[in-house]
Amino acid sequence: MESNIANKMSTDIYTRLDVSSDKEFVIRLKTKVNDWANNIPHHPFKNLGDNIKVRSVNKMPCYTVSVETQLEKRDKRYNETPYTGGSLPERTIYDISQVNVWDEALKSVTNFTNINYNYEKNGSQFIKDCSRCGAKGYIACQSCGGAGTWKCSNCGGTGQTTCTTCNGDGKKECYSCRGSGTITEDKYCYQCGGTGRDKADRESGSYSLGGHCSYCGGAGRNKETKSCTSCGGRGYDTCYNCSGRGKVSCRKCSGEGYITCSACGGKGRETCPTCLGAKQLMEYIQIKQNFRSKTNQNYLVDSTVSKLFPEFISNKNNLPRINLFNTTKNSLSTNDAPQGTLLDGCIEAVIERSKNDRDSYEKILFQELNIIKINTWVLEYSFNGHIYQILFHGSNYEIIQGKSPITEFQKTIYSDAQSAIHKKSYRKARKLLKKCEDINDPRQADKVSNSLFKVEDKIEAAYRFGNSLAYRMAFLIFGLLSYVYYKDINYVFNWFDFVNNPTNFLHDIHPWAMTLVTSFFILVFTRKTDDKSINLFGYKPNAPMRFALGFLTNLIYASLITSIFLLLNFTGLTFIISFIAKVVLWIIGIIIGLIVLVYQIIAWFFGLFF
Repeated sequence: MESNIANKMSTDIYTRLDVSSDKEFVIRLKTKVNDWANNIPHHPFKNLGDNIKVRSVNKMPCYTVSVETQLEKRDKRYNETPYTGGSLPERTIYDISQVNVWDEALKSVTNFTNINYNYEKNGSQFIKDCSRCGAKGYIACQSCGGAGTWKCSNCGGTGQTTCTTCNGDGKKECYSCRGSGTITEDKYCYQCGGTGRDKADRESGSYSLGGHCSYCGGAGRNKETKSCTSCGGRGYDTCYNCSGRGKVSCRKCSGEGYITCSACGGKGRETCPTCLGAKQLMEYIQIKQNFRSKTNQNYLVDSTVSKLFPEFISNKNNLPRINLFNTTKNSLSTNDAPQGTLLDGCIEAVIERSKNDRDSYEKILFQELNIIKINTWVLEYSFNGHIYQILFHGSNYEIIQGKSPITEFQKTIYSDAQSAIHKKSYRKARKLLKKCEDINDPRQADKVSNSLFKVEDKIEAAYRFGNSLAYRMAFLIFGLLSYVYYKDINYVFNWFDFVNNPTNFLHDIHPWAMTLVTSFFILVFTRKTDDKSINLFGYKPNAPMRFALGFLTNLIYASLITSIFLLLNFTGLTFIISFIAKVVLWIIGIIIGLIVLVYQIIAWFFGLFF
């Protein structure tokens, strides 16, 4: 069967076959060109196929030669695992050199796959003491080195730190004498009774004699210096924080000088990570089996196709194809493939690459050779004095456009769009770029997409500016109007009229609560509405109009939000908002009061000692 296919292939393999003489086929392709051109909008070349002059039609098949290879790799190494009990097979293998991994009866595969397996070689198992822990099942804690504790980094292991109140001095300057050891008191003069006159003046009751008290010099007061009774004349008090020692107990280690190791809980040891506490290990020879599949590929096509239609080459694996040849062998050679065709060199190169592109320890289990054909035709035609090519592929003659009158026309539209961008006519540029996008030339797609994104961003900027200004103004204006309404007007149902009574506990808070809630919702729902403006009004022709519409959109949203809250307030449903606001204020007041109280207590406490 393969021989017959090979013989047939020897005559069917070609890269170019002129079929221009097949008039019926040419007409069929021109009809396809008509259908293709008529399905593309925004160009003047409808029924293009009827207006072209066919220069040639060549069948240029694309051939793909692929070899899929299933590889197997085996490896061996010593491995060990904690021994938890149980019997072992009799040991017959004492060295890894006794094991030939390729002699082992392991799993096999019949399909291409990627999977790994690990095996334990029977007869190689034996028990040994864990050398890591000396068969104890535990090792010294890696964190504390077996001590069970860490030296406290805060106190250096002493358990004490310098007192921050006296800076280690053990003394605190006396608050009464400020360190002088004495106190000067200003008292009434006991000689003159504070009058400042001598005895003769006092007895006469007249100041005419001009006698001043000799003891106070006429001041009526005397300054008396005496030893400070608070510190006993020392000028300092014993530090209340450290009781004069200059040191306090370390808070980090609670005065112990060390901290219990969190890793081992103070035990100084941890479970051996090698034997996991089992004390013994089972050592054995492990065989690793790795299956890996890979594909090597090459293709043959006329240079006209690869040069003019690069998108065909990049997508060739996804296009309809015909399977010309398939064979699976344990190891492929060129003798297993068709001989005497244009594909001989391609086949030989792929087979050779499939054998070399592998690890030296990998074995080839089996290989599959596939030869695939994609029928392709290139029609060359002239139109308005220019020569173009178009590619057809598959049984339905699907089209991949190369350079064509339509793509040339798209370039003209794109150029006009760039001119419009330069003139800041962004709406016109967007319209032209959307036409380019609809024409959809793959070679221009990225360029068109990037330009369209930038243009639409410029157009939306006017909406964004209008929206931004409006939501700020709405926040202020509607907030102010809301406050005035809720404070001075506030129409409500009778059952809710109590909120307008100045003696009611919600009367003062209601206008503020409703204003803040209304303003909050205006801020949230009008902050980002440029998309809504575009959806409502589209891409209007000039920036002032887009700005105005963006501004108007936000004002409408703000008006709707304000109206909704007015209606809710009229029914009295907003009672809950005011009530919650009042409760929040109460809570805030309580918190502030507590903070003030705590502050005063602390200030009083420090006043006792400092």
